[in-house]
Amino acid sequence: AACVCDLTEPLGLSQPTVSHHLKTLVDAGLLHREKRGVWAYFSLVPGALDDVARVRGTAGVTPSAEAGPE
Repeated sequence: AACVCDLTEPLGLSQPTVSHHLKTLVDAGLLHREKRGVWAYFSLVPGALDDVARVRGTAGVTPSAEAGPE
């Protein structure tokens, strides 16, 4: 799990911006939010990326194969 405070510097974004985007991902069912004291920690919902890949029609396709012939 990651805290917003752990993500702001690597992303180069403010805490409110990161929090807003993480909330959007929670609302979409991709992330789980766990409150620990004053901090909120976020983790990926198991299987969430598989669901996204299925919707995109790319389940089981490797990135190199998805790019097409060179």
